[in-house]
Amino acid sequence: VKVALSTGASLVPVISFGENELFYQLKNDRQSTLYKVQQKLKSLFGFTVPILIGRGFSHFYYGWVPYCRPVNVVIGAPIPVQKTPNATPEQVDALRRTSARRVLILNLAPEPEETGGYSPERHLHVLAAHADGLRAAQGHGVLVGGRVSMEDAYSYAKLAREVLGTGSIDFRSRPHSAEEAAFLVEHVLGTSPETGGVTYADVEHAGSVLLVGVEPEEESPILFLRLRKAYRRNGTKVAAVAPLSTRGLRKVGGALIPSAPGTEVEVLEALRADAPAETGGEAYRAAHEALRAEGAIILVGERLATVPGALTAAAGLARTTGARLAWVPRRAGERGALEAGCLPTGSGLSADGMLDAARAGQLGALVVGGVELADLGRRRAAEDLAGTFVVSLEHRASDVTAVADVVLPVAPHAERSGTFLDWEGRRREVQAALETGALADHVVLDRLAGHLGEFLGTRSVQEANRALTEDAFDGTGVARGTVAAADVPQLGEGQFVLATWRQLLDGGRLQDGDPFLAGTAPAPRAWISPASAEDLGIVDGDQVTVTARTRDGGTVAVVAPVTVEEMVDRVVWLPTNQAGLDLRDVPAGSVVTLTRGGQA
Repeated sequence: VKVALSTGASLVPVISFGENELFYQLKNDRQSTLYKVQQKLKSLFGFTVPILIGRGFSHFYYGWVPYCRPVNVVIGAPIPVQKTPNATPEQVDALRRTSARRVLILNLAPEPEETGGYSPERHLHVLAAHADGLRAAQGHGVLVGGRVSMEDAYSYAKLAREVLGTGSIDFRSRPHSAEEAAFLVEHVLGTSPETGGVTYADVEHAGSVLLVGVEPEEESPILFLRLRKAYRRNGTKVAAVAPLSTRGLRKVGGALIPSAPGTEVEVLEALRADAPAETGGEAYRAAHEALRAEGAIILVGERLATVPGALTAAAGLARTTGARLAWVPRRAGERGALEAGCLPTGSGLSADGMLDAARAGQLGALVVGGVELADLGRRRAAEDLAGTFVVSLEHRASDVTAVADVVLPVAPHAERSGTFLDWEGRRREVQAALETGALADHVVLDRLAGHLGEFLGTRSVQEANRALTEDAFDGTGVARGTVAAADVPQLGEGQFVLATWRQLLDGGRLQDGDPFLAGTAPAPRAWISPASAEDLGIVDGDQVTVTARTRDGGTVAVVAPVTVEEMVDRVVWLPTNQAGLDLRDVPAGSVVTLTRGGQA
């Protein structure tokens, strides 16, 4: 401690577990001669030496070599120390008594002017100091990621509306739309197995299932397994409105209703018509009939939010045909966040709107929980937040913590309990697997609200659930309205429409530190139709370069080997985020340029 003070070096807490198992201690009851000798040595020198027994080099019975037992070493976050060459005994003692656990939980690494005192209580006061910056900001927003539990999501929503006084809150840390928010409130909010919502069992026994904007094998594997079971055991007819027939669709015996990105509305309206169009294919005519039979289900995915009018068209198709409708998000926490009220209300801004306001200098403070900025599809999102007071709640470093003014560490789900809702609306309670003392988001937010002079009432899972039940979100204040379908783009020579979605194993951060799992992800490939390949003089396996405009007006070029497969002409499919290929800031349906070879 004295060396750290004299040099200004940080102290790193290190705790080892299992060292007591490396040796056995020779028994020495109070009546033994050994005990009396040890007590005599202790009176003379102030300490005594135990008699340890290990194993030998060639046997395991006795010796001085430690036993082969695991020793687990835990290394904590560094404790910043201000350089104090002539530290007083009180300062040395205060630093020695600083609780590493408390620093790790609160993450309140003090600013240079705040490092005096070194007591654990000092770190608690830093929270109050940073709360002042949040309180003083003009214009607030809250971004919630899809990883949060239902209790956490409710706490973020309550913090936004009742403490910060804003309707700018959004759980959709991905491409989204106002049409989607209205669709979720009108057709998803409040549905569950108890209220007659679509369930896994319904899918398993459905007469037919229409997939729109969702690829179950990659985006909802459990749903995929139920669809496969339904097809193999019950003969369920599966069809997908998509640009190509995926491996997962073939595994469930599915039929492809060809649709280029952006034309889903046209296809859904054709399926809604009283009589099938004469130009439709066999799969289209079969789906047109099946949707009007008993047990028909329409499953739509979050990707449909990027197609203007598509969610409205899907709801209209369900209403006309009598088919049941369900929404299948990709992230585990999104359905619970919807029920908790994490959608913009009144004059509140969406996630995109908040970043736009931050870039314009109109958003003073932003609370962010479990969000990767890159997932929002904005390459310059970090720059947008440069002038905003950012409070980040995270359990590891991210692109948000890199620009945050305050980072409040929270427990990962293995270290805390909570509740999730699956796409059915069914509650799934998760219990902590590790007891570390780390705090959940809802607890940290409750304490933050306390420093802002308000009572959030989310100090525990039970308390948060009671408040959520009493204060259920009913969608009031979410903007409604209809959206017209977008015009189909006109393509020039060498231009294609981009189709893209995320793979189950992709470049996501859940694979950090596990290169072996990441190594099982499929290599990125570009898929085009035989006719498109012939026009460009491309054969299967050739390298192609796809050049696209990003949402912020920049340009990105990716190189990948091509796969020639039966699919919609003048469409190229690429994974959204694989190793060495990142298209998160290029919207699906964009016009891209495809050239042969590895150069743009």
